Amino acid sequence: MSSVLSKSEPLPVEPLLLEVADVLATSLDLDTTLRRVAEVVRKVIDYEIFAILLLNEKTQELRIRFQVGYPVEFAERSRLKVGEGVTGRAVQARQAILVDDVTEDPKYIAAIPNVRSELAVPLITKNRVIGVIDLEAREPGYFTEEHSRLLTLVASRMAAGIENAQLYTRTTRQARILLLMNEIARELTSILNLDELLQRIAELLRRLIDYQMFSILLVDSSGEKLQHRFSLRFRENIPLKHDVPLGRGVVGYAAETREAVLVLDVTKGRNQGSGPGAGRHQGFALHRGESRDEVGAGGAAGLQR
Repeated sequence: MSSVLSKSEPLPVEPLLLEVADVLATSLDLDTTLRRVAEVVRKVIDYEIFAILLLNEKTQELRIRFQVGYPVEFAERSRLKVGEGVTGRAVQARQAILVDDVTEDPKYIAAIPNVRSELAVPLITKNRVIGVIDLEAREPGYFTEEHSRLLTLVASRMAAGIENAQLYTRTTRQARILLLMNEIARELTSILNLDELLQRIAELLRRLIDYQMFSILLVDSSGEKLQHRFSLRFRENIPLKHDVPLGRGVVGYAAETREAVLVLDVTKGRNQGSGPGAGRHQGFALHRGESRDEVGAGGAAGLQR
């Protein structure tokens, strides 16, 4: 891998910033914005490994939102605390961090074999850090101070655009949720057959969540366990017979505590139980992929992925 421009050649700052500004002005879609900015950066820094991580301010964790060169599963599952690794330190310090040889950095977190150098630049807007741009290379000393300066300028413009795109995405999603809730409310008053109603709820929910497996469980007459009332597996209606005791699994725990529960990897939990779990009054469970993610909602609701 070699830089697009030689290290002694000055980087074209003004044309690049104009192109970044054009990207940010022409799209409010977050995925499109991140992809196009990555393409612009590549015109002057011939990276092989690139990522944009966004910060969850509540958990103080960074998550990869766009990437080139990382294993897909690592990119989807990775969470990095502020202060951890080169990227986490860049966020904590609120300034670019350039490492010529990561093998000499004891705090470096290896995600890809044979990486030698790394450049991480925080995304800051309105005095808030919202994420970080991270580049890695398999050559020691690949990135330069000029690269760092240029990427810092790009990040300063890019942060505001990302924040606007995030706001647009949240607003659009909230509008879709409100529309869906209104539709469900109408269905509840117009469909008297329970099986038809549950089928319709499953169809409506798919508009927001692309699940692969979906179940609704209802509490039995004893009030101590849930029975599967409706189940979809890969769009096919599959009857499930086993009952789920209250308090068992993520949904059961959520029902008992009447609080939302999020488990990023249910294989690491202590109370996974069998199937989607249990709930107090009525419940649903959603599965995607290999059922590695699970969300439990208050009452008797549960989500799995």
